[in-house]
Amino acid sequence: MLESVFSLMVLAGVTAAAGFAFLRPQGIYMRSAMALGIAVLTALSVWAAASPFISAEAGFGAFVLFCAVVVLGMLAATAASLAATLRHGFDALATRLR
Repeated sequence: MLESVFSLMVLAGVTAAAGFAFLRPQGIYMRSAMALGIAVLTALSVWAAASPFISAEAGFGAFVLFCAVVVLGMLAATAASLAATLRHGFDALATRLR
């Protein structure tokens, strides 16, 4: 049950990022790159802070969670960039058809 709730939350977050990027595409590429950088730096800082307390048995599981955080950040940044690109394409097509 918790996995379903988490999956729905991730889907809602990615959809919200893409929707915001579609409505306001100005500067979204730089903001997506900054958000991805912040996600990586946050995950690295949490990893560095928590690594002394992680046992050897849980090391790989913690690394998988670290990778999942980075991948979710990449997913949201990619969705926002694709939505902004789609919006720019629609705007260019509408201008061309006038």
